[in-house]
Amino acid sequence: MRKTNIYFLVVTISILLLMTSGVLRGSLNSSVTLVSTGTISPSENPLESNANYIISEESSTVFVYNVTSGSDVYSSSNVELAFETAFGYLANGQKLVVQPATYTSTTSHIDMTSCTNATVVFESGAIMTIANGLDVTVLELVDCINCTVINAQINGNGLNQNTPWLTDGILFYNCGGCLVVNATITNIYRDGFATNEDVSGHLPNGIINSTITFCGWNGITLGGGGLDTIGAYAINNTVAYCSDVGITSYGIASVIRNNTVHDMNGTTNTQAHYGIAVEENGNNIIENNTCYNCGNGVNLGAGGGNTFRYNNFSNCDSGIFVSDAGNNVITQNTVTNWGETYSFGIALYWGYNNSVSFNTLTSDKTGQANSFYVYNSSRNIISNNTITTLTTASSYGAYLEVNASNNVIEFNNIQAATGINIHGATCVNNTIWQNTLTNCTTNVRDTGTNTRYTL
Repeated sequence: MRKTNIYFLVVTISILLLMTSGVLRGSLNSSVTLVSTGTISPSENPLESNANYIISEESSTVFVYNVTSGSDVYSSSNVELAFETAFGYLANGQKLVVQPATYTSTTSHIDMTSCTNATVVFESGAIMTIANGLDVTVLELVDCINCTVINAQINGNGLNQNTPWLTDGILFYNCGGCLVVNATITNIYRDGFATNEDVSGHLPNGIINSTITFCGWNGITLGGGGLDTIGAYAINNTVAYCSDVGITSYGIASVIRNNTVHDMNGTTNTQAHYGIAVEENGNNIIENNTCYNCGNGVNLGAGGGNTFRYNNFSNCDSGIFVSDAGNNVITQNTVTNWGETYSFGIALYWGYNNSVSFNTLTSDKTGQANSFYVYNSSRNIISNNTITTLTTASSYGAYLEVNASNNVIEFNNIQAATGINIHGATCVNNTIWQNTLTNCTTNVRDTGTNTRYTL
């Protein structure tokens, strides 16, 4: 809706009513003082309070309204030009409000470039999307500093795109201190939200309190590879029905906290279906997340030195999978009802120097249930964990095989058909120390080399 002078009309009517009431009482109250200071809001919508510019659409034309001048300063039938012109008007600290309409890009993605301390607020029903086969990111922030996007509603029209590596919902590129808040992002051919490359010396970028669904690749991607994305964060988001990873980090020192990731079973592309992943670098903090109905609940890949704690995984093929990574601290997580056959509660696969302690693993699956699995991995400490599985099943509390060497398994409470199994002569110099084994048909089965143990 374009703005009018209705507010001045309201003020005029109020003054006339005030004068009329005085006449009806027999006199005109001359002591009334009209306050002339202050700003009249352009709308009753609180989201438009203190707005500097407002975008609206009428009859396929997009208007940019200047609140201060009270007039439209730009209009175009091209959505991209209208938005990019509006972004260009934003001075340091200014605010743009997007009114309800479906804004469809038809020629290119929408760029918000070189803005500082700017805020973009979407009203309910203001939706950004792209035309069939356009194959672009919907909204991209480039070289922006401390900018915030609030209530964004993005529909990437993903089923009608062709080139996945070009199509994100919202992308931050070479930005610092930028944030997405309370977004709804869906139907994206590639990533729902991605932040790639930071401005050195500025605050990290992130996304909070948002819902991302039905992405062909990742729901949230923190970093694009290399060492140039530091401290990116995803906090209190919900991610579901994507085809690759719910939340993944390629950067350094990412923070992934208080998110819910579930049903990573999208069919846009046949990929990993992981809940959370670390794919490069490391030193991330991953805590208080809930993942269910995923492939691996979490996959700690090439990056090491992660702190992984207080997370909850249920009904995933494997709960926590560490691959080619070391020096991780994995503590106080809960894993429930992981998959059967070649699936694991916690797996250390080609890893090293990991500390795995005070985790709770519980399964009522009747098939094979390997609670801990250590494969070609060394110098790990597995301690003070509680493992409860069906003793009538082909279950193992801890299973070590193929070059699993110099590992320590101590102070764990284990209920399983077989408590601990060290399988094969290539498993060398492992230590089993003061574990509590309950209701196990076989407490320890050991065909390893030079195992040191005391039950």
